[in-house]
Amino acid sequence: MYKPKYFKAVELVPKALYQKYKSKGDAWILGILMDERLLQVIDTIRENFGPMIINDWAWKGKNQWRGFRTSQCAFGATLSQHRFGRAVDMIPKDVHPDIIRDDIIEDQMGRAYRHIGGLEMNIDWLHIDVRIRNNKGHINLFDPY
Repeated sequence: MYKPKYFKAVELVPKALYQKYKSKGDAWILGILMDERLLQVIDTIRENFGPMIINDWAWKGKNQWRGFRTSQCAFGATLSQHRFGRAVDMIPKDVHPDIIRDDIIEDQMGRAYRHIGGLEMNIDWLHIDVRIRNNKGHINLFDPY
């Protein structure tokens, strides 16, 4: 199982879920809930583009649903990739999300982004997921609505 270098379970799961299972440790939580390919990709993006915020509830922030989403989450699609541990919404601290999206699209066949299957466009954050790519082997680009 891949262990992220830059992200902890507290940043990837909602508060109630983390508090319920924190005694089992990050490796257990992430191994059960998060797709290993996603964990590799978010580390790559972090290495290439600097600090990112996913969930910040542990630091008194307002975000707790930008990673894994339980059935208690009232927004997002019923079958969202978030609900399967295959998506995150990242807020880059130093780079505009469009710059990251452009880099991902340009190098989508390269090793760094080979696991990305979905990329949401025209939003102020970076949504990536590891769904299956389209029938041409390209990343699925989609708008929020």
